[in-house]
Amino acid sequence: MSMHETAGQPNPNGVVRCVLLGFALTILCAGLIGCDHARDTDAMYVALSDTAKRHPIVVARDRVDMGFPLAGDGGGLEPGAYFQVTRLARRYRQTGKGRILISAPPSHRYRRDVVTALNDVRSAIRKAGVTNAQIAYGPPPGDIGGGAEEIRVSFDRVAALGPSCGDWSEDATHNREMLPYANFGCATQHNLAAMVAHPTDLIYPAEETPRPAERREAVWRKYIDTGSAASESAGSASVGGAKTN
Repeated sequence: MSMHETAGQPNPNGVVRCVLLGFALTILCAGLIGCDHARDTDAMYVALSDTAKRHPIVVARDRVDMGFPLAGDGGGLEPGAYFQVTRLARRYRQTGKGRILISAPPSHRYRRDVVTALNDVRSAIRKAGVTNAQIAYGPPPGDIGGGAEEIRVSFDRVAALGPSCGDWSEDATHNREMLPYANFGCATQHNLAAMVAHPTDLIYPAEETPRPAERREAVWRKYIDTGSAASESAGSASVGGAKTN
């Protein structure tokens, strides 16, 4: 009877081993979960730090449009508008695509002040280096508004459009994981889009300009002369060495 009861009791060593094994498995699982979490955090940090993907710059076709009010009394454009037209025409030469469009008020296109203003606009655009073949006349496109008493000048261009910033929906001071906040890098991307001179450079590199022939000739002549002098020096040294020997 005594032997039967002893055989039925649990082995203390086995119980301890089971407890230790369970504890070890718990620690192992916690460590594996921690590693996976760390890997997820690292991947998330890399993704959120890529400002080019998080706040992309879009290179697209854009329209530049400006209106110039009439001075009235047959005087053409208002004072100072001539220089604004010239500056706009220079922008067209740098970034414009297609032709630059001059639009007059449809109901007053034959009025004296309108005709004078059109001549002033045409003269300013031509002085900026725009040819007659690059100038078009007609009503403004449908998506451009404008007053009836103004001359409108518009053209299409390829523009770099920056992202819209100002997303401060997250509290950046309570960021225990130190992940980039929502507005991180947006201002840099926006400023880059505003400063880039040729937006197509963001898509593909610009073509090389032809090298100047004058500079190429000067460098090549210097190389030939230097090579000839070095050859003559080497020949003199060898002849002098033969005489010495």
